Order: sequence, then structure tokens, then C-alpha cells
Amino acid sequence: MAFGPPFSISFDGLTPHPHHTTTTFLTKLLVYFLVSFFFFVVFFSGDFSEPETRVPFPECALKSVDAACAMVPGTLGERLRAKGSVLEAKQNPARFKDRHFRRDALSGLERCAGEVVAEMCEVVELEEDLEAGQLRLCLELFPLFADLFNQIDAEDNQYAAMCMEHFTSFVRGPPNRRTVDRCGLLDVVLLFLSQIEGGRASHFSF
Repeated sequence: MAFGPPFSISFDGLTPHPHHTTTTFLTKLLVYFLVSFFFFVVFFSGDFSEPETRVPFPECALKSVDAACAMVPGTLGERLRAKGSVLEAKQNPARFKDRHFRRDALSGLERCAGEVVAEMCEVVELEEDLEAGQLRLCLELFPLFADLFNQIDAEDNQYAAMCMEHFTSFVRGPPNRRTVDRCGLLDVVLLFLSQIEGGRASHFSF
């Protein structure tokens, strides 16, 4: 396994190398990491677990990362060493407290927004009265979703864009089972989501 720019995970094969670090997991699989990218991913995320299995790295594995970082030459090596020790970072979780709180807060907002989107789909699929459906969407669900989504977007617009893509896909339904549009409200919901994504609607609009 390798980490490649911009800190994405790929399954490209890596052979043993002085600037690779290894660790063995419960699967007994020996995994090679490109140490520089592994190092920066850990420091940006504060997550000291293996990306695929989510098994926490033992301290001996983190010691091997520190040792490998010490061997990296040039400017990259200086940047790695300036960040400090991976092992010490794990032993000092307070440094990642704010980052983890922000991540958990965004996840919570996404879950709340997702529940509102699910309610929109219920209206689209089950409501037989067009006027009643429009009233519930415009007076209850749209303003609530707009408020939640705008909070996500204010903190992380890339994460917000990813969430919106998932929400829109969910509203449309999978290709083999599209959402049943009982009385013509599906296009209303999709138009609203596109306006929110484009910044043309806000919680002040309703």
C-alpha cells in the first residue's frame, strides 16, 4: 500500500526501500508504507490506525516510522523531523482534540442533514396532496436543511460539496430503482438542492 499526492491511498505495490516502513497486522499481512506520506497523513488526521483495516498501530510500528523519518534526506527529511515524533504525537492526544471535535461536529451535522433529506424523500414518495407536500417542504424541511448545510459549508466547503453529491444521488434513487414521484415534488427538491449548492438559497430565503 502506498500514500500518494495529495495524501490519497492507493494499492500500488511497494518493494522494500530505506524510506519505506513496514508493519504486520492481525491478518499477518506485511504492508509497506511510503513513510513521508504516511507521516503527513497521520499528522493531518490524528488517526493512528491502518487505513484499510482501522487496526490501531502498535507503538513499535510508530517507532519504526520515526526511525525511517530520521533517514529521509534533504528538505523533505527536514520537514518531517520538524514536525516531531509520530509516537510522541500519539501519546499526546490533546494536540488533536480540536481537530477531532471539528470532525465529529461535521459528521453530526451531516447525519442531521441526511435525516432531513430522507424526510424530503418520504414527502416525494408518499404525499398525495401537492399543496400539502409543498407546504411541508417549504415551511419545515427546506429551511432546516439549509441551516444545517450552510453550517457544514462554512466550515469545509469541499466536504459540503461531497455531502451534497451524496444527498442528490439519494434523492434521485439508484439507477435500477428511481425515486417514485407521487405528485411532482421530486423536481422541486432537486431544484432546491441545486440552489443551495450554488449559494442561491439560504435559511433567510424562506
